[in-house]
Amino acid sequence: MLKRRALVCGAAASLAVPTLAARSATVKHAKKKMAEGGYAAFLAGVRREALQKGLSASIVDAALALSVQPNEKVLKADRHQPEFTLTWAQYKDRVITTKKITDGQAAVAQRTNLLAQISAQFGVDKGAIAGIWGLESAYGTKMGTYHVVDSLATLAYDGRRSAFFRAELFKALHILNQGDIAPAAMLGSYAGAMGQPQFMPSAYERYATSFPEGGGGISGQMRQMFLPLSRTISLNVAGMLVSHGVSLCACQIP
Repeated sequence: MLKRRALVCGAAASLAVPTLAARSATVKHAKKKMAEGGYAAFLAGVRREALQKGLSASIVDAALALSVQPNEKVLKADRHQPEFTLTWAQYKDRVITTKKITDGQAAVAQRTNLLAQISAQFGVDKGAIAGIWGLESAYGTKMGTYHVVDSLATLAYDGRRSAFFRAELFKALHILNQGDIAPAAMLGSYAGAMGQPQFMPSAYERYATSFPEGGGGISGQMRQMFLPLSRTISLNVAGMLVSHGVSLCACQIP
């Protein structure tokens, strides 16, 4: 019995080695690239392009000053995303907890009228809106503590998905250029997602522009995204769901 268990464990370990080795090689490659002293040149290129796009030099400089070198915590988090390391059952048990359900019931009860109005306007069940809100930021209690520009610059330089994150970096700089939020106050996840719904910068620009109720355009809505759930946030989440083909459905709130 012990021998068979040892063989099974050994086989499982051998199957895991290639994956672990691949991750290790990727991280070593990233560290080697970063050790070559190219990050300053990368940031200089970002600054040059940002100024060519007409963005304020003072705002760009203040934002990029938050990222003097690649953020190792960001890279580590990027390499160990739970969605890629856990099974669906494990992930579900981690993110759908009794506390989160209880907190969600209380949060929805406080905003029943607001969620009902948005649900009727967009044809998206309030449970879907509440689900995004709860899953992404635990109803606004966990919006991230990373400097968004630092995270996006790090991931744009890293190379694994550089084109995507470079585009998001410029979207973030464009939002900052509106002047409604300071670079140091733009905090979010390791991947650059922000606010109550944890939207990436491009999502803010897309949905804040499409659903400007609440006033202030992109700039004004950015400020509201970090405040308790409002009509503006609900509109943008509902708009995002509709744009992805989500319609009225029986999304039950436990």
